[in-house]
Amino acid sequence: MLKLSTSQYMRNNFSLVLNGFTGSDKTFLACALSKAACRQLYRVRYIRVPELLKLRAEVTLQGKWVSKLVRKFSKYQLSDSR
Repeated sequence: MLKLSTSQYMRNNFSLVLNGFTGSDKTFLACALSKAACRQLYRVRYIRVPELLKLRAEVTLQGKWVSKLVRKFSKYQLSDSR
């Protein structure tokens, strides 16, 4: 946990996916890690799976390819903003 709070994973260009049962404080942990990253001047992006699936459905209904959605998220520069 201490290692995650240093945001070293961001400096190494790793993503973080939290997986667990309902009520296991995934959201709390994501918020805490995001705040720690923001304190170190990183920009963060938080999206829940239901929201991601909704975006995917919208893209599909519009007749666009899911790869466009993937490209959209891959353009986010979640790196040191200094």
